[in-house]
Amino acid sequence: MAFKITLEHVPCDLCGCNEYKVRYRQPDMWLWLNQFEFPVVECKNCGLVYVNPRPIEESMAYYYPDDYHDNRNSDEHIKRYKAQAKYLPDLNFKKVLDIGCARGDFLAYLKTLYPYIEAYGVDTYSKSVNYDFINFHNKNLLECGFESEFFDVICSFAVFEHLHTPSKYFKECGRILKRGG
Repeated sequence: MAFKITLEHVPCDLCGCNEYKVRYRQPDMWLWLNQFEFPVVECKNCGLVYVNPRPIEESMAYYYPDDYHDNRNSDEHIKRYKAQAKYLPDLNFKKVLDIGCARGDFLAYLKTLYPYIEAYGVDTYSKSVNYDFINFHNKNLLECGFESEFFDVICSFAVFEHLHTPSKYFKECGRILKRGG
């Protein structure tokens, strides 16, 4: 199966600077959709690290086939979830959003620790979650339309470095996170 991956050069999302230095290059070593080595660059003005050139938004779905998020409840992942949970406060009776929730396995792990959480998940590339207690949105965060100051906690482990416009996500998180959250 052939994939048409279109790349774009972009300025730094944080400061808008077009000057950068290449830190390293990394090929797609999982799916091998093409032989291109993606440059991971550092903005010369503010230091933000990002991929440039990068696949355009419409090309990103190729990197997330239907089985991409499978088996995220393995022992290896549970070990990571335990470490991640240590960064969070007591979540019982709290509204928790996981951005890039995959199939919801981290939220399911949190539910074992805090049975009374109200769990929300957002993932553009996962069609569904494996748990009926998760209020799931199959879209990007900017399209969800959550109320202002709605969530007590927002988490997003290993996701923001994959976003095309992380600054917009940070702004939206600031809007939907409760004061003190």
